[in-house]
Amino acid sequence: GINAEYGLPQKMLLTALLLTLFFSSVASQTVSFIQTSEGNGDKLTEKNPLYFSSTSSSLPPLHVNPSQTYQTITGFGGAFTEAAAIVFQSLRSELQQEVLNAYFGPNGLGYSVGRVAINSCDFSLGNYSYDTTENDFDLSDFQLTTHDTQTVIPFVQQALKYHYSWSSTPFNIFASPWSPPAWMKSNNQMDTSDRPGIKAGDQYLETWALYFSKFVTAYKEQGVPIWAITAQNEPNWSTRWESCCWTAEAQRDFVRDFLGPKLRKDHPVLCVDT
Repeated sequence: GINAEYGLPQKMLLTALLLTLFFSSVASQTVSFIQTSEGNGDKLTEKNPLYFSSTSSSLPPLHVNPSQTYQTITGFGGAFTEAAAIVFQSLRSELQQEVLNAYFGPNGLGYSVGRVAINSCDFSLGNYSYDTTENDFDLSDFQLTTHDTQTVIPFVQQALKYHYSWSSTPFNIFASPWSPPAWMKSNNQMDTSDRPGIKAGDQYLETWALYFSKFVTAYKEQGVPIWAITAQNEPNWSTRWESCCWTAEAQRDFVRDFLGPKLRKDHPVLCVDT
């Protein structure tokens, strides 16, 4: 199915707590506690339940005021990766329908946000980009690959179709790059990253901003409108797979001086996040 991804160092303890509240009464609530932890081998392991109570205890009190609200949650979702799409394509049609309902249906998780990768990522079958021509600063050879057109995009299209078959609320797709093409990288490869990851010079930054714009256009032409982008996946981490390191200041300047103006001109309704 859809990959849930966590940008954590390999040796850092990863604990995912899936807490579901069952309201048995105003005074007492039971919380189902399910844990996944790298440290002790738990994999969606059910633990002893937890209890909320109105009576005093040795635990810290939790005060909930439902009348006071803050920001609106756009939605919940996961990543449309090549690995997930290939598994989905391998399923029988009835099992594909079960997956769609489980993730995107009214009786399932009801996902309404999804992420796609710009170029390959760590859940791809291998490195790929949309322009491998050295120093093609105009990106005249930019073209989506079959990784997108035959695998990822059909999966996204089915999810969108299923979502809109029962819901009128938007399904928002955002995109993130793990790495520019190798010829834009200071280490001349997509995997791992020097610091900085992208080659020096405005010419590379201008081209990388244009690359984003062409990606958004190409996906829109395939029937997958991009709602938002992030400028870089995990910008401070040089991984064994695709990555590109940025300092906070360098990424700020890239968004302010290159990416923001380009997208504002070509795709004025797009959201940009660092």
